[in-house]
Amino acid sequence: MNDDRLLAKAAEIEARREKEEQKALDSTDDENNSEAEPRPSRRGLRFRRDKNDS
Repeated sequence: MNDDRLLAKAAEIEARREKEEQKALDSTDDENNSEAEPRPSRRGLRFRRDKNDS
């Protein structure tokens, strides 16, 4: 390969790696944000039972 093609290929690989790295960081941020959101609590819920289920 000549120098220009080699440099172009290196730039292509670098851009792909940066894109993959950014994608990985974005997915990590999504996971962290979903954990920080409040989740509904089930504490205190009672389910009605039919009389025949006792």
